Amino acid sequence: MESMLNKLRSSMSSAATSAVSNAVQIASQVSNYLPGNPVTREFEATAHVASAGPGLVWKVYKGHKKSTKQDAAIFVFEKRILDRWDKQEREAMLDRLRKGVSQLTRLRHPQVLTVQHPLEESRDSLAFATEPVFASLANVLGNTDSAPTPLPPQLRDYKLYDVEIKYGLMQPFWPFEEYVPNRQAICQPTLDYLAPEYALTHTLDPAADLFSLGVVIHALFNSGRPVFQNHQDFVTFKRNCCELKNTNTLQLSNIPEGVREEVRLLLHATPQLRPDALQLSKISYFEDVGVKTLNYLDQMFQWDNMQKSQFYKSLPQIIPQLPHRVCVLRVVPSLMQECVNTTMVPFVLPVILLMSERASREEYVEHILPHLKPIMKMTDPPQIMLQLMQKMELLLGKTPPEDVRGDVLPLLYRALECDMQQIQELCLSVIPSCAALVESHAMKNALLPKIKKLCLATGYLSVRVNCLVSVGKILEHLDRWLVMDDIFPFLEQIPSRESPVIMAIIGIFKVAMTHKKLGISKEVLATRVLPFLFPLSIENSLTPTQHSSVMSLIKEMTEKVEAEHRIKLEQLNSIKDEQKALQMAMPTSLASGSTVSTASTATANGSVVSPAEAATDMFAGLGLNQFAGGGGSSASLKPAVSSSAPAPAGNKTQQPKTDVTSTTAPLSMQDKHRMMKEQGLQKQPPLLPSPPAPSSTITKNTQPSSSSSQTSNLTSSLITSNLSMIASPPGAQQQIGQMGGLGNTGLSYGMRPNLTQQPLGTMNSWATSPTQPQSWASPMPHQQPQSQPQPMSLNLGAFDNLLPSQPRPPSMNQMASNFKSAPMMAPLRPMTMIPAPAPVRPLTSSDINDLLS
Repeated sequence: MESMLNKLRSSMSSAATSAVSNAVQIASQVSNYLPGNPVTREFEATAHVASAGPGLVWKVYKGHKKSTKQDAAIFVFEKRILDRWDKQEREAMLDRLRKGVSQLTRLRHPQVLTVQHPLEESRDSLAFATEPVFASLANVLGNTDSAPTPLPPQLRDYKLYDVEIKYGLMQPFWPFEEYVPNRQAICQPTLDYLAPEYALTHTLDPAADLFSLGVVIHALFNSGRPVFQNHQDFVTFKRNCCELKNTNTLQLSNIPEGVREEVRLLLHATPQLRPDALQLSKISYFEDVGVKTLNYLDQMFQWDNMQKSQFYKSLPQIIPQLPHRVCVLRVVPSLMQECVNTTMVPFVLPVILLMSERASREEYVEHILPHLKPIMKMTDPPQIMLQLMQKMELLLGKTPPEDVRGDVLPLLYRALECDMQQIQELCLSVIPSCAALVESHAMKNALLPKIKKLCLATGYLSVRVNCLVSVGKILEHLDRWLVMDDIFPFLEQIPSRESPVIMAIIGIFKVAMTHKKLGISKEVLATRVLPFLFPLSIENSLTPTQHSSVMSLIKEMTEKVEAEHRIKLEQLNSIKDEQKALQMAMPTSLASGSTVSTASTATANGSVVSPAEAATDMFAGLGLNQFAGGGGSSASLKPAVSSSAPAPAGNKTQQPKTDVTSTTAPLSMQDKHRMMKEQGLQKQPPLLPSPPAPSSTITKNTQPSSSSSQTSNLTSSLITSNLSMIASPPGAQQQIGQMGGLGNTGLSYGMRPNLTQQPLGTMNSWATSPTQPQSWASPMPHQQPQSQPQPMSLNLGAFDNLLPSQPRPPSMNQMASNFKSAPMMAPLRPMTMIPAPAPVRPLTSSDINDLLS
């Protein structure tokens, strides 16, 4: 337990120690950047980049202003450097530094460093802020005292261009203070650049500044080495000044020939022989296009808008002659200052975009893009947006994706809402190249609605076509559901039907159908796309080639619908065939088997085809047989009719029949064995002899016959019943209510069960007109007696199959005709409706035998 506590204590102490050390390190870094100075309230230092000032005691930091994020350079002097000095020298050094910053702050000149924040003093330091600075001239010439270690990349092997040297030499300067021997070397003027007359006569005039300028020119072309190196020793300085009386001995071979003799005069020991500033500025060496351009940029604030516009129009021809570094670090900041005047932005922006093309991606992001962002938000004048649209590919190629979403895409949205046709077309042509950077919610809720609104509302055909082309090019970046639910309904809303519009719509459908990410389902093709495309195919504005393209797409879509739906139907039919095969493999009940065989027999025997049936042959190939009463198709849809044959006399209880086809669940082995046993116990119906071939005079289909015993009993009952009705006494008011011969057989044979409840008049009416439809549900109303009743014949053809099959007896119609020809038989009439007929002679036994023979 104690060891665990010690381990926990050690881990906690080590964690606390590391946290404290990290905090101290961070605090020390902040203290090293800007130790407790009030400048930190407004500026933030990020990196130490250079050193400057007398003795290079000022440390230069890269930073920015907290409120505006504007880049700046922060100069810091740490007082601890003077800790070893006495108080008087310390104060003298501080006064010199304060005086220099104060003079710099009061000077307002384009070629002088601009102070953004005045000098602030704290207990530990002096600090002030200026425009961005990456190095001092001493650092560039190789003096890197107090510079960061290692040196920043921009200071390594830095070389000045000729235009930079020329432009730098034209800047103003002021003289140094006098030399005081008792002061520290840092407080003294640099003796290497001091005029010789100061050492010889202790006098100074403006010509002394020109001597210093000559020494600077010599150092620029000799890797920072002045004419003489005095090492801040005044005695050595006097000795070297005496040698300057003969300037022909100076080695000036590294100085350009155009300024070499002028430098020799500047370094002359006699001040009167030195050229003044005006004379020096007019020599041919400074007649340089780059120098003049930079000077013009410095003096731009003095010109009016007309002069500025003329200069900016000629500037794109001058930019290629300037060094790239000068353009990025010197020209761009000057141009950005002019963007405050929105009227001049259309003249300045082409130059900025030209330099953006020449700049690398890193230079563009660091030096140009921060100044372009405010310009992207401008909408007036419209030339600004037009120029940006023309260079949008450049902006999209070099702008980081997060800046594209935050600044470039809003610019495109504003361009779509602009009223200028050229801007709209340029914007629509650029949108596909940046569609990959647009997020899905922005695409759905911002970009697509603006394109659709412009397409539907514009009055320019070219804009509408460009809208459709732009939509077609960005389809690959959209989701399938967005294309189906948003793009397709939009195409149907387009008001015009010009041929370019139609072909653009065709292109959208082609891309949507062929792209592997999208695709169009057969349901959408059949219900929405094809009904929309067919009217487009008959537009008169199409050329033959365009019409062929439209019809080719329609055929391709139709073939796709046909192929996909055929595959689906084949799959469904294969499932149905498998189900039928499974049902046929299972045992079926006797009732369903007899019904199917009867239907097939009736179909196979063939009957006389009526004209109505022949008229339906035109639909034979359309799959309508099951609805038009055709063959086995309709039979398969009808429910199976169970047999109505009565059970044998000896069998009082009929066994229930099991229909295997009526169940949908699969049968188990136990169920199958049980059903087989039940079917084996049932009594099989007796086999009937084959009926004789039908007579040539009979064309009707034969009906299935019952057993012979039942047929003979039925025949006897029918004959007995008919004879009893015929032999009934006249005037008897009885109805054929109980027809024992028909009612007790239990056979249907096409008769309704309530047939026995009909009066005799109804029976006679049915027998007289067998083809007339009758109402079998209720008895017919009583007919009024007629004065001259007509005899009616009884159609008994329905009972032909009830006779014995061995000797073919005459048909019942023949028997009825015989009865009709006999003089003693009269037609049947309802007893209550008409007078009773005359009495007839009853049949003798010989007549009955003749009928049965």
